[in-house]
Amino acid sequence: MTGKKTKFTDERLRNYGCENDKQRTFFIDAEQPGLRLQVTPTGTKTFQARAWHPTKKRAITLTLGRWPGMPLTSARQKTKIFLAEIASGNDPHSERQQQRSIPTVGSMLTRFLEDHSKLHKRSWRDDERMIRCHLRPAFDAVRIDELSTPQVRSWHSDLTQQMTPAAANRHLALLRSAYNFMSPENSNPCSRVKMFEEVPRERFLRQDEFAAFFESVETERVEGNPDIADYVLLSLFTGARRSNVLGMRWRDIDMNLRQWRVPAPDAKRKSSMTIPIVDEVEAILERRKKTADNMFVLSGTGKSGHLQEPRKGWARILARAGIEDMRLHDLRHTMGTWLMVDGAAINVVAEALGHRNVSTTMKYIHTVEGAVHNSMSTTVSRMNSVAAMPTDEQQA
Repeated sequence: MTGKKTKFTDERLRNYGCENDKQRTFFIDAEQPGLRLQVTPTGTKTFQARAWHPTKKRAITLTLGRWPGMPLTSARQKTKIFLAEIASGNDPHSERQQQRSIPTVGSMLTRFLEDHSKLHKRSWRDDERMIRCHLRPAFDAVRIDELSTPQVRSWHSDLTQQMTPAAANRHLALLRSAYNFMSPENSNPCSRVKMFEEVPRERFLRQDEFAAFFESVETERVEGNPDIADYVLLSLFTGARRSNVLGMRWRDIDMNLRQWRVPAPDAKRKSSMTIPIVDEVEAILERRKKTADNMFVLSGTGKSGHLQEPRKGWARILARAGIEDMRLHDLRHTMGTWLMVDGAAINVVAEALGHRNVSTTMKYIHTVEGAVHNSMSTTVSRMNSVAAMPTDEQQA
């Protein structure tokens, strides 16, 4: 082993420097065989373990870590372990290289997003957001074979401090899918993590909330952001999904037929859908068409070219109206609920909301107790009136 041999101490390590005109200088520890220090012209000092491999007939060098981040005592201990491995015929350097070739969870998630989500999922932007905000920050540098079930279970539980149990479940499902698609040869650390029980959300605008709601939206139009006001009303009056309303294009609107056609690539059900343009929607569109400056109905200044989800504006509208526990997506629930209340058939509601399966629409049935009560009252009254009608003999 070439280099200057001396007993390492922290003071000597601090004073070691690279010789002039050399790319690196080596110093050898006189106390621990096999341990040396590499010093570069920039002053970087790195511990290395080096020994002759009897089977491979060559010297094996293993980088241990940088000083002073790695203490001298740790470097000596790791060198002893290295020498023991060499003596038993193993190659620690080769094993470490093999370990480095195992991808991290972060790189796996990136490949999953590019090779699966973007190619096969219309909701890939939701995957991108979940990966960026909550999956990579938690597991980015963890090797895929080292992520454990307890780690995932703890992370899944902690997510409920930031979001609903249902949203936490969506994050867990995404991580599970990434392992299933991108690393099927490894044990999936998510497989034994139990999903949280989800309570179906039943929130929609009630009859006693409409007046204050519409008044607050109009205030937002006059005193706040008119684009947000129009987005909210378009969402409510079309019952369309958030991404479809935000990405609504003029070319997909036929004012003569009074129809908005959502193209198949943009529709969650994977086939195009046609949404009627009611009078209230027509009025908004005609007004916005006069000042339209790009292809989108709700134009914006960002990279997408259209308005981004207006959470702050939505919060202002709810605060003014005194409405609590209401999400933007609940505007879609409101359309489905009131269609049912007004007597629309289940298949009509399913088509209006673009559901692929009528079973998805069944969740709105629980909201029609009032309509059922009124219908039953009418029927019972009819029964009683029929029973009270005199017979022909009585009339004679």
